[in-house]
Amino acid sequence: MQQKPNGSDSDFSFDIKRHIGVLSTTPRGWTKELNLVSYNGGRSKLDIRLWSEDHQKMGKGITLVREEADILYALLTNMRNKEAPMRGQR
Repeated sequence: MQQKPNGSDSDFSFDIKRHIGVLSTTPRGWTKELNLVSYNGGRSKLDIRLWSEDHQKMGKGITLVREEADILYALLTNMRNKEAPMRGQR
């Protein structure tokens, strides 16, 4: 279902086509999620960003088309195979 962010009078709209998963939750209840999202009626893209509990507000994030998502997957897989897990590393 196409939605406009709360309080928005702009032509901007979004439609979460598929919820894939939650990466983390902030103390205020916002969730960093991986979703397939269509913006302004366009082609669905893989989307990583913070969402409010009701999904009416969103934080800054990143969108990837399929080709970019495939490259990211290959890079992360290669990194994981070469290095120790990232958890706790700096």
